[in-house]
Parts: sequence; structure tokens; C-alpha cells
Amino acid sequence: PQRLDAEQARDTLLLLAGEMKDKTGGASEEGLKPYPSIFSRKRRNSPDEFLARFDAPPGFQSVAQRDATNTALQSLLMANGEWPLERARAMANRLFNEDSTALPADFASRAVIRVLGRPATAEEVQGGVAFLKAQQEQIEAARAAAPPVEDPSALADASVWFPGLTKAGESTAVFQPGTAHEKLLARPTSVETTAFFVEAVVYLESTYPDSSVRTMVSRWNGDPATRGWSLGVTGAKSKHGAGQMVLQLIGDDFQAALTLDVVASGLKVPLKKPVYVAAVLSPETLPGRPYGGNVRFLVRDLSDSAAVVQEAQIPHALGGGFVNPERSLVLGGRDGQGPHVWAGGI
Repeated sequence: PQRLDAEQARDTLLLLAGEMKDKTGGASEEGLKPYPSIFSRKRRNSPDEFLARFDAPPGFQSVAQRDATNTALQSLLMANGEWPLERARAMANRLFNEDSTALPADFASRAVIRVLGRPATAEEVQGGVAFLKAQQEQIEAARAAAPPVEDPSALADASVWFPGLTKAGESTAVFQPGTAHEKLLARPTSVETTAFFVEAVVYLESTYPDSSVRTMVSRWNGDPATRGWSLGVTGAKSKHGAGQMVLQLIGDDFQAALTLDVVASGLKVPLKKPVYVAAVLSPETLPGRPYGGNVRFLVRDLSDSAAVVQEAQIPHALGGGFVNPERSLVLGGRDGQGPHVWAGGI
């Protein structure tokens, strides 16, 4: 056996998944798009994790010889990395769709032929069947142990979430992780510019126990190598502080390099209360800042009539490029990413 180079390994996974798109010539592409690796865009500040892990040169200077290491981190990436797992799921779906009535031994045999280009040995088929059986048993055990969950309605009585703030009969969108109403895909008639604002009345049930973000609204898939923006509330272990509103921007810095800038407001969003929130993006630089723009954050606790609006104006380091029309506008989560979802009403 001989280890493939980084680009060969990436292209092989895309081909096995049936996702590879042909391309001859033309402009470079974002690394997450399923084009041959030769078209993958090189970014100094955010190299492709898969290609870098398998020793692909950074592409900004010549190298006399390419490294070819075999490390534990490569194995961990193949077994646990989100991108390889997505390709594995796509390949499994492809095998299943070709013949959904096949026996486990047939699935295992066809998988080996697809990946290795040769007939499977008896030992490989037995290993594949044992793996499928173990996975099925784990799934069935988890289903049996899980308490029954009633799938809630996508809408609820707004007076329950926002008492005194709504008219009789009005509804609110409800976002509950793990249900069919986890997030909502919006279909605006146009895309926002780099100067825009977001405002909402929200009710947050809980924050994440780790550093994950409860996302209110976004036009981003969660990948630091993809342009976008996302507004949300930080988790308990966030380095920016727990429970505060943040705006994540992924765009061009002063050197036109793709950069992730987390703009932390310093303003907390209280739990289990109706709260007015807003974020106003401006391309104007603040005094003493030679580049970038600023974000004006607003938060007010609507359960307290005496509460005042809390406000913070925070600079960011990007010149633009964070509005990505290729990504969908999503309420309560991110485009195509499972975690980082809202929990409560909007």
C-alpha cells in the first residue's frame, strides 16, 4: 500500500462519494466546493485542514521535495473529521440508493470494490457485516433509551413567550434543537449589503454548556474558510464570556486575506426573558482605527419596564466580503451546519 498525496486523497473521497464536479480551466474555487483540488483556492491565514494535514505545500513558495508523513492526527481526521465523515455518508447513501434491498454482505463487498478497485476478501466482508450490525445495535439501543419527544409546532402563542408585548392571537416562531423546527430558511428577495442591521425580539431558553454559539440569524455555514456572517449568543465556556451577543464576520482584512473576526459586544442576553436585540453594521472606521468598520449592539430586557437600552459600539477589522450570496439566510442556525442552533422564540 502507498499513501496518496493530499490532493489525490481529497479527490478520491469526492469521487467515491459521487460528488466530484468536472472542471477544465477557469477561476479557483473555495476548498469546500467539490471541484478537483488543483482548483482549490490557497489562503495564507486559513489553509484547508484536510490538505494541510496530509502535507500539501502551502502554495506561497517553492519546495524542493514534498513531505509524506504518516501520523496519528491523519487517522483521527479521517475517522472523526466532519469533511471526511460527510463524504462517507454520501458514499453510504450512494451504495444504498443503488440497491436498497441488498444484504449487509453485499453492501460490504460493493464498498470494498468501490474503494480499493478489487474484489473483497472473505475477512473484509465479515468485518464489514460485523461493523454494520454493531452500528445498527447502537442506534436501536439509543432509540429505546431516549424518552419520547413530541414534535412541537413551528409556531406558538406569542403571549406565552412575550407577555404584554403582543396582540391576542399572534404567534411566534419556536426553535427547538433536535426537532423538525430547529431552524428556518429565509428567502429574501435581495441580499444585504455590507452596511445592514438585524433586530429582533427573542426569548432564549438556554446557552450551550461549551463554547458553541446559539445562533439567531446567519448567512454562513460555520466554516472559517467560507465568507459569511452570524449573529448569536456565546456558550458558558466561550473565551469572549458567557451569554453575550457576538457577531462573527468572515471576510477580507486590509491585505485582502480571508479572516474570521469575532466581534464581541460585552452585552449579555438574559435567559428566559423577552429581550430586544439589534446589531447595526457600518463600514465607517472608528477614531484611531485605520481600517475596518464597526458594529453597534443594542440589548434591552423587555420584562422590566424600567430597564434601559444597553449599547456598545465595537470596531471590526474587515473591509468587506462577508456578505456571501452563495450561502442561505437562516434563522435560528447556520446554513448546512447542525450545531450552533437557537433554543427558544424569535
